[in-house]
Order: sequence, then C-alpha cells, then structure tokens
Amino acid sequence: MKHIKNVIFIFLLLTTSTYAQVGIGTPLEASAQLEVTNTAKGFLPPRMSEIQRDAITDPAAGLMIYNTTSKTIDYFDGAQWEPLDGSYSSVVPHNTIVMICDQVWMAENLNVSTYRDGTPIPEVQDYTEWANLTTGAWCYYNNDPANGAIYGKLYNWYAVAGIHDNNPNTPNKELTPLGWHVPSGSEWNAIENCLGNSLVAGGSMKESGTTHWASPNVDATNSSGFTGLPGGSRGSYLGAIEGFHSINTNAGWWSTQRYSNGTASFVESLNSGSTTCNSGGRANSNGISIRCVRD
Repeated sequence: MKHIKNVIFIFLLLTTSTYAQVGIGTPLEASAQLEVTNTAKGFLPPRMSEIQRDAITDPAAGLMIYNTTSKTIDYFDGAQWEPLDGSYSSVVPHNTIVMICDQVWMAENLNVSTYRDGTPIPEVQDYTEWANLTTGAWCYYNNDPANGAIYGKLYNWYAVAGIHDNNPNTPNKELTPLGWHVPSGSEWNAIENCLGNSLVAGGSMKESGTTHWASPNVDATNSSGFTGLPGGSRGSYLGAIEGFHSINTNAGWWSTQRYSNGTASFVESLNSGSTTCNSGGRANSNGISIRCVRD
C-alpha cells in the first residue's frame, strides 16, 4: 500500500509540474515557465563533440548543447546548428564540415566572391590581365561557372593575403568566413600525419571513384571525409588554354606558408595517380583552390 501511495504522489507531482511554472530558487518571474535563481552556481547544458551533436536524430528548433569541438554553445535553428555567439558564418552549413583528428575542416572548396566584410573580389577571365595582377582575384576553371559549382573558385595568392588595391597603406582584407582561415603549412602537415603520412594520406583525402577524378584515382577511399576534388589550377604553363590545366587529375590548395623571397607560396596537392600529399611552391599569380580550417 505504501508503494502504491508513493507512485500516486510522484504521478501527481509530475502532472502538476506539466501545467505549472517551475522555479528552482526564488523568486519566479511571471513570464517564465522555468527559472533558476542562484548566484553561486551556473547552468550546465549537455556537453558533446560536433560529431555527437550532428548524430542527434531530428533535433528540435531551439535545441541547445555545449560543443566541445568548437567550445561554443550551439543551438539548432530548425535547419542547421549555429553557435550562440555567431563565431562562425552561417554560409558554412554543418553538413559541409568534417572533423579530422582534432581539426575541423570544410568538406568542400571555398566559393566566395567577396571578402569577409563584403568587399567584392573581382572575377578576372583574361589570362594576360590575370598574369599581371598584384591584387586579389578569382576565376572559374576554363571561365566556366559549371566548374565552379563542383570545384569552387580558383584564387590567386593576393586574394589569400587580402590585398585588394595597390596602395601599400591600405589594410588587407580577410578572405575566409568568420571563424575560419586558410591553413598554415603546419596544419597541412598535421592532417597528413594524422592520416598516416604524406605518402599515403592522399588516398583517404580524395573523393572515391572516377566521377570527378580521372582513372585510376589510386587507392581513393575518402575515409577521412575530406572529399578532395581535382579542380585543377591556373598558371603560365606552355600550351595551356588561358593558363588552365590539370582538372580531373590534380587537386591543389593554398597554404599561408610562403617562400622567403615572397614571390611564391606553398600549395598542398593530390594526384589521381598517387596516394601522396605533395607540398610545393606556386607563383603568387597562380589560380589555386582554397580549403578552410576552423580557428
């Protein structure tokens, strides 16, 4: 009988709480359904990694968690997860982000046409004009927007550096969305080492199959989720039309690491015929893809 009474009491308590305000501490504001009043302790939301967060089935709009990957309080806006403090841009949907070891990367190439503050980055199609630039610019491979939809834009190094005019006193712009940056050489090295080493990491970074990569696309598994695509590049190679070359066979991404003479910067690259990640210099005037890593 005592057990039955306890069950009835708990049922009544829960039923009452469903329809009434709940206060933990006092006072309780009239407009609040739940209020916690305490000057010595805080509220602790569920804590989980970004991968665990994204595994939540059918999250409700307004659901909130503490993201241990980005160290932000995130909420679900009904379509995607967003940080409460706006620390990264909503132009990067959560389904285009991948965590590789302890780094968070974009899972697709950058495709913006403005700097972070909204200043336009010019599209330059003419090769002679492109080759003589000393300010930021972008283009599509073969000047074809259809390639941009798959591979993103190709940027010269001046866009990476945010150099948008030739006045040396003008501050440089930020190219990447808020909360993201172009990887350093050491960050590219970290992803290589995490995935084995520079001789084998390319296999797990390349998109598998030959939809975009030319055959044989050696040992491509995309097991890392990086989804490297062979967007080619724009340079000054003899015989290349308008300088474009190597689409479907080569992927390359700028780093912030520069040669000491300042005329070239390092590029991380993958090839359809190898599992190797190569790091080599390209002239600042080259058009190369960009893949961002989170701050």
